[in-house]
Amino acid sequence: MSDINQKKSEGESTDATQKENKTTSNAKKEATTASKPKKTENKTSSSGTKKKSAPKKEQQAKADVNEKKQAEPAKKQTKKESQETASQDKAPAKKQTQSKAKKDATKAEKPKKPKQEEPKEDAQPKAEKDVADTTDEVEVAEKAFVERDEELISQELKELENIKNLVQEEVNKILENPETGDWNELVKTARQEIKEAKEAENIDEDDLCEVCGERARDTSISQSNPYCSECRELMKKHPFKFSEIFTPIIVVAILFLSSWQLSQEWGTFSNVAKAEALVKDKKLYSAVTAYDEINTQLKVNQKVIGKKILENQVELYNKLGAEYYENTEKFISKYYSGQNLDSFSNRKVKDAMTTMEEFDKVYEVVATSFQSVKDYKSFVKSFDETIKKDKDETYDKGLIEYWKYYAALAFEENKEVQLEHLKKMEKASPQYSSLYLPSLAELYLNMKDYDNMFKYCNALDSINYENLNTKAYRAIAYRLQGNFAKATKSVKDGLEIKSTDGNLNHQMAIILLIEGKPKEALQYAKTAYDNSTEQYMYTSNANLYALCAHLCNDSDTYTKMEETLGNQLSNDVISIIEGSKTLEDVFQKGEGDITWK
Repeated sequence: MSDINQKKSEGESTDATQKENKTTSNAKKEATTASKPKKTENKTSSSGTKKKSAPKKEQQAKADVNEKKQAEPAKKQTKKESQETASQDKAPAKKQTQSKAKKDATKAEKPKKPKQEEPKEDAQPKAEKDVADTTDEVEVAEKAFVERDEELISQELKELENIKNLVQEEVNKILENPETGDWNELVKTARQEIKEAKEAENIDEDDLCEVCGERARDTSISQSNPYCSECRELMKKHPFKFSEIFTPIIVVAILFLSSWQLSQEWGTFSNVAKAEALVKDKKLYSAVTAYDEINTQLKVNQKVIGKKILENQVELYNKLGAEYYENTEKFISKYYSGQNLDSFSNRKVKDAMTTMEEFDKVYEVVATSFQSVKDYKSFVKSFDETIKKDKDETYDKGLIEYWKYYAALAFEENKEVQLEHLKKMEKASPQYSSLYLPSLAELYLNMKDYDNMFKYCNALDSINYENLNTKAYRAIAYRLQGNFAKATKSVKDGLEIKSTDGNLNHQMAIILLIEGKPKEALQYAKTAYDNSTEQYMYTSNANLYALCAHLCNDSDTYTKMEETLGNQLSNDVISIIEGSKTLEDVFQKGEGDITWK
């Protein structure tokens, strides 16, 4: 815009300059012509009429000159303002033009002196007035032209800005919705929006739609209708998609099927929960029994839940340890036959199998060594040589120490040697705690180290509270210390777990005999004898049963047991019957129990 105005100002300044030069040239000619007196005037100067007219013209000319001088400051100010509105680049040229015109006008004011002065005074004011009038006209025209162009340019810029905004809005819509219809549709939409925007400016606030607040209410339906036609159509549409309706139906169907499946398998779930509660309470024997019942309820189609139940049982057998190795092996053979035990899902089964295989591998070497030895030292020598020869195999160090302890126990090596092997095993192989913990508890009991005995009994109970050996060991320790109340309590705690256990019934019969209750002791002794599972316990329980029968005057039972035992009838029993020993001598001193050596 500044370039356009500048060019216009330059053109206007040039035109004004040309006009001024032309006017100045004409004025100069007129002044020159006026400076030459006519001969007729000189010749007729003697007439009276012409003599009177000359003074009047002279006075009029002087008055015009004075008036012109007074008007010069105002004209100069007007000319200065006109020059300021023009371009600064052309201002010097215009000033030169005006200066030249002024000089020419001055020259016109000062013509050469004629011989007669009257015509000179008459021509000078006329030229100056013409120059001033011409300058004023040029300045007014220039100012009007500039003002008119500025107004037109401002209107054009405003229209261009509106067009730009409209185009930008449509471009933004295209960018936001690239799949919108063709250009004609966009233009149509834009026109409609512009039309609605103009109409909205004239809509009363009470007549606007209550939803969008932009369009007028659709009163064609009802005068009280608060919505425009667009919002009303949108409200007619259903707010849900087909997928949003179909999804809840599927969810409800799945829930129904799940509930039905749950009702079918609720019995299995309930039993599994009870079994796991027993495991949590450290009642592992009861948990095994509960899972045995669950296994009979599992169906072929219950693969997922069945797999989890089987994994739980493998973990349970691992906790029970060596005493359940045979049961664990049978269980895995039955339920995991043909499966890949190296897979991640069967890692627990794989660990259990590895532990048992390691145990069996060492046991085979032990069995071979026992066949050719007669004492502890020869066994240890043979056992170590066999292991060293087999360089292709590695054997668990803890198991090696366990079987050396077993040999020391079998060949009646001193208790310090037995303890040394068990302590080495405890340090080397903590995973075989089911082997060394009960052995250490029994060994400390035989050594009458009751503090350590209680320590290892507590460790066993922390794994399996239903371990009955710990209850029997505590009962023996308390009885030997003379604390029959605690001894009785320990026995009863064990009998609550298994009332037919041979060892616990044996201990209860001894306590009752010492307390002077032989008839009650006879019942516990009979139960112990009937539930003897091991040979050494069978002999011990048979001797105690015979003793209780004799003290109760039950000769038939005593005679029967005497015949059954034969030469294994204990000298301790014979000594008590003969009266050479008391019950306290046998059951509270020495070994603390009946011996049959």
